[in-house]
This record gives sequence, C-alpha cells and structure tokens, in this order.
Amino acid sequence: ASVAHPRWAVSGLETPLFCAAVVGALWAHAAGRIGLATGLAFVATLTRPEGVLLAGALFVPRLVGLRETGLRGLAPPAAFAAGLAALTLWRMVYFGDPLPNTFSAKGGGVGLAAGVDYLVTFLRAGAVFLLIPAAAGVWWVPKLRVAGGFALGFSLYVVLVGGDVFGLSRFLLPVLAVLAVLAVAGAAAAFERRPALAGVACLCLGFGLWTPLFGLDVPGLETKRARALADARRFDVEHERRALRQLAVIEAWGAPRLVARLGIGAFAYHSDFRVLDLLGLTDPVIARAEATGPDRGLPAPGHQRSAPDYVLEQRPDYIIIPRN
Repeated sequence: ASVAHPRWAVSGLETPLFCAAVVGALWAHAAGRIGLATGLAFVATLTRPEGVLLAGALFVPRLVGLRETGLRGLAPPAAFAAGLAALTLWRMVYFGDPLPNTFSAKGGGVGLAAGVDYLVTFLRAGAVFLLIPAAAGVWWVPKLRVAGGFALGFSLYVVLVGGDVFGLSRFLLPVLAVLAVLAVAGAAAAFERRPALAGVACLCLGFGLWTPLFGLDVPGLETKRARALADARRFDVEHERRALRQLAVIEAWGAPRLVARLGIGAFAYHSDFRVLDLLGLTDPVIARAEATGPDRGLPAPGHQRSAPDYVLEQRPDYIIIPRN
C-alpha cells in the first residue's frame, strides 16, 4: 500500500539501499545474528552517514548489558568502530575530508518547523495508524525493542535536520518499514495477550493500509496511490526532458568550458563538459559556504548553501537558474 516505497525504489538514489540495510540489520539483531547485524549496519553507514544512528541503536543496549555478556559483548561494536575508522582514514586520504561532501552541503539553514512539518506529513499519509499497534509490538515483543528505539531516534533526527527537499517522506522510508513490522507483530501479540485490544489493533492496520491507497476519497478505478506515483513519474520525466532541451541549446551554441546550474542531475549526466553545482552538492567550496536560511535563496531543506562570488570567479560560460 505504500506510496513512498515504490516511488523511491526506482529513483536512482541511495534510499532503497539504505532502507534495505537498516531493515536487514534490525531483522538480524532480532534473530540473534549480531555478526550479520553489524555488517549490515556498516553497509548502512557506507550508504549514508546516518547509519551510525543504526549502529547506536544496536550496540548501546549491548554496552549497557556488558555485565551479562562480558568482554565478548564488546566484539560487535569494536568491529564496527574499526570499520568506521578505516572508512574515515580512507576518506581523509582520498577526499581530504572525514565526511562526504553532501554532509556539509546539506546541513544547516532550515528551521525546526520544517522538520516537524515533514514528520506530520509522513504520519498523515497513513503511518499514524501504525503507532498504536507498533507500540504494542515494542511492549510485548522484547526482541523488537531495538527496532522501536531506532524508529523513534531516527524520526527525531529527521525532524532536527529539517526533513528533505523531496516529497513522499524519503528520509523516513526506513521508519515506515520498521513501523509496519512492529504494527503487525503488535497486532499478533494482542490476539494472544489482550484479545479485547486485538480488534483495535486490526482496525489500525486497516486504516494504515486504506489511507495511502485511497486517502479520504471514495474508492474509484484510480487510487490515490496510483495518482501520486503517476505524478512522481511525470516530475522525473519532465526534469530529464528539460535538462536535455537545455543541453541541446547550449551545444548548438558551441561546446562550453563550464556551465553552472541548480539541480545538476540529468544535465550533468548527459553532458560532456564540466558542470558546477550552484548548491555545492559536488563542490567542496560551496558546500562549506554560509547557509542562506529559508528566507533567502532556495527555500528547500538540504539546499541552503550559496557562494555567488566563488561561482563568478570560476567564469562559467553559462549560469542556468530556473525562472521561479
């Protein structure tokens, strides 16, 4: 029933890989396969720096319970720390920086209100109905409590960073997957422990499925989910067509040395010349410039860096800026 999962599964971004690593690590932990969980937590960290939050959810309870496990409880977090140290050393040698360039480019400039609104939008899309049975799953299924802790902590993190510029809750896709598992586990546990609450849990699951499919509309031949995915497809196609049109015009005028543009994606992918990203996602100087804030520049979370003087110093042949 999810709209977010199919949309981001075919986006070409890192989102589905990160989600798969998170879900896999939490499943392995619940199954007692801590070695596999550690490896998948490292894969998540290779994919996005936020993978460290997943490692924290996995290892903090182990460190707290060292009296019971002894020194062998230190092995998984030590292995993860060693991998993280090796990754950081390689980044320093190869890139000259301990974190990806996008970590600097996308941080800052967005108020807390944007993050709260991002979370509220996610919940209103259907996730809110999963909260009650998910809480039951955390309460009655102890091996899933680490997953519940991750979902809560990661949601707070997304709020603090202001969410994401793209719609359909991209950053919260791992949380949606975890909530789905917890909600089903909670409903199953309710049948065994509190039959009177099982009906409530199943009703919540029903609304959790209905809302992303139909919203508050009367069901028709075309679902709300289908319309949302069609809109996302049109958005992607139009951006690529626009990039190809711009490339055709510029190449007809003669091969440029440098072009500066917002949202370089398809444009840079199809071009044979150098492209300067005005938002700094691929430029270390702009990535470390001052964040403009939501009241200036581009009002988009994670796209607040700007260095116009530096851009002009590069003397680009063309600067492409959307009309709006």
